[in-house]
Amino acid sequence: MKKSKKKILLIFSLIAIISCSGSGGGGGGNTSASTPTAPSTTPGGSNGAGDSNGSNGTGGSNSSPSQPGGTIPGPGAGVPDPSDTRPPRPLPPRPSRPESRPAPPPAPAPSRPAPVPAPPAPTPPRPGTPLRPGGSRPGVPSISTAPRLTTTDWSRLPDILNRRTYEVTGEGNNQERTRSTHYDVEENKIGFELDSYTGLEVVSPTTMNVKTGGIAFKSASYIGNYDDIVYALRNNIMGTGNQLRSPNNLTVNMQPNSYLFMFDRANINLSELQQLNNLDAASELPATSRPTINGTGYKSIILSDSYFSIDQNVNLDSTNDIYYKIFEHIRPDINVQSGITISGTRDNQIGIHTDKGAVNNGIIDLKGNNSVGIYADTDSYANNGFSGKISVKKNSTGIYVKDSSAENSGIIDLGESSIGIYLNRSFIDDVRYSAHSRGQIKSTSNNTIGMAANIRSQVRDSTSYVEPASYENYDSPLGNWAPIKLTGDKSIGMFATGDGKYQLVNNNTIEMGMSFDRNNPSIGMYSNNPNAALINDGGIRIGKNSVGMAGVGTLVNETNGEIQILSEGGIGMYLGNNAKGINKGLITTFGSAPRDVIGVYVGNGAEFSNEGTIRINSEGGAAIVVNGGIIRNYGTIEVSGGAVRERNDNTRTINVLSNRTRAAGSDLGVYVDTQGRTRPIEGLSNLRLNSADLLIGPEATEKTNATEVTVDNSVLEPFNNSIRTSGIQNWNVKTGSLVWEAESEINNNRVAKVILKKQSYAKFADSEISEGVAKGLDEKYTETSADSKDKQTFNYLNTLSDRKALAKTYREINGSQYVNVQQRMAQTSDILDGKLSDLQKENADKSGHHVSTFFNKDKYESRSEEIADTNSSAYGVAYMFNNADAKQGIYAGTAINTYKFKDNGKSKENVTMFKLGAYKTFDLNNIEWTLSGDGFVSQNDIKRRFIIGNDIYENRADYNAYGFAVRNELGKTFRIGKNVTIKSYAALKLGYGRFSKIREKDGTMAIEISGNDYYSIKPMAGLEFGFAVPVSSSARFTAIFGLGYEHELGKVENNVNEARFINGTNSWKLRSKKEEVRGNFKTDIKAGFEAGNFGVYLTGGHNTKGKNSHVGVNLGVSF
Repeated sequence: MKKSKKKILLIFSLIAIISCSGSGGGGGGNTSASTPTAPSTTPGGSNGAGDSNGSNGTGGSNSSPSQPGGTIPGPGAGVPDPSDTRPPRPLPPRPSRPESRPAPPPAPAPSRPAPVPAPPAPTPPRPGTPLRPGGSRPGVPSISTAPRLTTTDWSRLPDILNRRTYEVTGEGNNQERTRSTHYDVEENKIGFELDSYTGLEVVSPTTMNVKTGGIAFKSASYIGNYDDIVYALRNNIMGTGNQLRSPNNLTVNMQPNSYLFMFDRANINLSELQQLNNLDAASELPATSRPTINGTGYKSIILSDSYFSIDQNVNLDSTNDIYYKIFEHIRPDINVQSGITISGTRDNQIGIHTDKGAVNNGIIDLKGNNSVGIYADTDSYANNGFSGKISVKKNSTGIYVKDSSAENSGIIDLGESSIGIYLNRSFIDDVRYSAHSRGQIKSTSNNTIGMAANIRSQVRDSTSYVEPASYENYDSPLGNWAPIKLTGDKSIGMFATGDGKYQLVNNNTIEMGMSFDRNNPSIGMYSNNPNAALINDGGIRIGKNSVGMAGVGTLVNETNGEIQILSEGGIGMYLGNNAKGINKGLITTFGSAPRDVIGVYVGNGAEFSNEGTIRINSEGGAAIVVNGGIIRNYGTIEVSGGAVRERNDNTRTINVLSNRTRAAGSDLGVYVDTQGRTRPIEGLSNLRLNSADLLIGPEATEKTNATEVTVDNSVLEPFNNSIRTSGIQNWNVKTGSLVWEAESEINNNRVAKVILKKQSYAKFADSEISEGVAKGLDEKYTETSADSKDKQTFNYLNTLSDRKALAKTYREINGSQYVNVQQRMAQTSDILDGKLSDLQKENADKSGHHVSTFFNKDKYESRSEEIADTNSSAYGVAYMFNNADAKQGIYAGTAINTYKFKDNGKSKENVTMFKLGAYKTFDLNNIEWTLSGDGFVSQNDIKRRFIIGNDIYENRADYNAYGFAVRNELGKTFRIGKNVTIKSYAALKLGYGRFSKIREKDGTMAIEISGNDYYSIKPMAGLEFGFAVPVSSSARFTAIFGLGYEHELGKVENNVNEARFINGTNSWKLRSKKEEVRGNFKTDIKAGFEAGNFGVYLTGGHNTKGKNSHVGVNLGVSF
């Protein structure tokens, strides 16, 4: 027992009171106020109240934290102290505070844990291990790792949707005459798709056998309501509408549970659905113009993508209710009218199930457990309208959307262990899907969640997705614009899970009741996803022992955000281990000085920045409690009403250590802005810590390019005073920057001097290219003026405390867009070659002038992380003068090719190229030998865009290029009939190109690239299939399909280009890590119409090299 007590004493949490004003209310003095001990979570420990010495009291139990179904709060749950007769302060919008303060510098990048794997969808886990601090501390709860909520069991819900997809197996809507006399229509197939414009004629006696699950006819008739269906049967389909002509020639044999007709986009009231269900469609067809229809047990009508208006009450307990017939149809869009009720009392019921859309303007009242009000499944939507109300009981969900969207404008009332709105999204980049509440979500039951999101980091389209640089750029798929009021125990207002990077945003009021177990509290906004960000731009009110915001990711109380702590034991913000928190708004107690309140708890490895106001009026309370985290204070902190304050203690011996002597396991990090913008922490003696770090920031280096900077004594002296009175035995003077070391001079346990010394950027490089960039940065640093754009970049690099973030910045700066300049030159040249070659082939027997305009789109996928994928679009003109008799000619062309890079900054390049050449063809025993040669010049301009921190920079450069090529080709053409030709060919192309020196003219971290060249030796062979057929006396249709293979023996892609900063001497080699894929199979197609001297063509093709796909259009004229 003695050993157990010693362990408990060693892990006590001691409270830090922070004050920037230096004054406070009553209750101060030199006597430390006692703080209550948190209930122990150690196995075998007791849960009794702690005494003032920190020992465990009696009356506790050694049971684990409560599970679902715990004690229900009494009548006073979640209500402020009754002695406070003032009404609660209105929350947003709150006027901004008038005081002005300097903007804080960028915070060092926090060290993040590995992303939490996505939990089995769709059940969100409750708060667990990631949030748990490193042991219980007095006055600070240790969040339980036990499950707190049993969510809806989706596997027990009935799947009543018709998820079939149907395709036409007989005749489509563009067919005018039947092509067979026998049709078998299998399950999920359609026999005839009828079109009112063309119509389908049954030309001879024909039989159609429709199997179970098949559909005989799909009609294109417009259907507004039930009467329109009857009208279509009587008139449009086989009567005067003539969708099916000569139907008497047709015999239809229907099997049981097959369908006679399908209609799209109907508009049916529920009260009409019984009529539709009883309709005998065959008898409504014109007596003199109908098929012979045989069979029993088939169904007349099935509707697809239709609108169902619920205009009468629905009883889900009765399986005979006509409402269930809706779900036999395909993708129903359901609207519940105002005043209508959908009700049920059994477990596992769904009010509305849709895979298209649902709007509730009535009442959905589900009294059974494990039920869902609206279930929107895959690419659909759910809307609880302004007059809508959804009420669910235990283990249920008001609105559940799976890869769909939701909107609540009405009321959602929750039972125990239920969720109001649950968004389950499989892909982080599926921004189409979101959930928002503009209506009320409320509950008095325990274990409820107002809104929850489970979003995974998996990417659907990796070619277009750009990972956001910071939480400000995250997608905001879950938002609240209306009150959430959950007064039951162990509840959460808004909850983020999964492992995707996204925001949860509160723009209104979240009100949480009291919590009976401090280790299992109610929380206004909570995240167990280290990649998620909780944003409060509204108000959060919390009752006894509850928490405003908590999580392991990023927590931000915005400028208009206000967290009100209404009762004892409440915590405004709770930063779990390695979390990041920012307060820009107000965290405050409210009422008659609730006891034991904590403004902000900062867990081990967490970082907290106060840019707003923390106002705590609480006996035994604290503005901030730390457990090894880092604190930056730029704002206002006020404590009063008995909260502990600073005490002077000159008898303690303080050991202040330099950065070279690091004590293990420091309990606190105090950040020093070396431009004097942060304020020292007062009241450190109340922490009773053994060690702490004084983290020296790099801000003093912002206005200079010196590599050694002495921190001004006026900045250090206030912190020396704080150290002297702190009662902390061991202080470590360290740096808050990866690049700058803090060398300290210690005299009489006082930090007498701190010199910041810059380390080489190359020390933190992670590759050969990064090392070259880093050496260039070292050289550039001392030459950079303090007011330049480059210095802003250096200032950002100086704030980084994470090696990966620094290495990532090196890669952004290095100019990777210039790795494959030669390849882009060659690609543009090849586009012109192709267009000029087409002119030559198409007009080989036509003397004269030939002109073609073209437009081409290409998509290129890189094989290397150093080279970004690109999309390009080229347009231009090709010209040829041909002497058909001499089989020779000259040609010229120009192209403007725009490249769009898929890098982080979305860089762009324009290549404007002109080409001039000539050719000659010789006959060698029916083999055509063609020699051609040409040269090109180009003018190129590039906008290199890259991201540093949260900023996008753009550097521009212009450069020129030139080159030439010679092609030697042997080919033979075979004619098959009068319309088809086949040509085989083999060729060798030799090419050379060079670009001039590239020098960026403006921007940040401008670089230059030494001029370089490429050479090409490319053998190739292939087949071309030609087809031409007259379509009129003066026009013909032509098509050419080509298959080819080419093999690059030269050096086009796998070049090494040399880069350096402008006016620098240190350079780095831009190269791709992977070897060049030299072989390339390619396909090309060109098809179009020629009329006289004019032609129009569509082109397309694919290259296996680079997975390059292209499409285009050509216009040609000859004269």
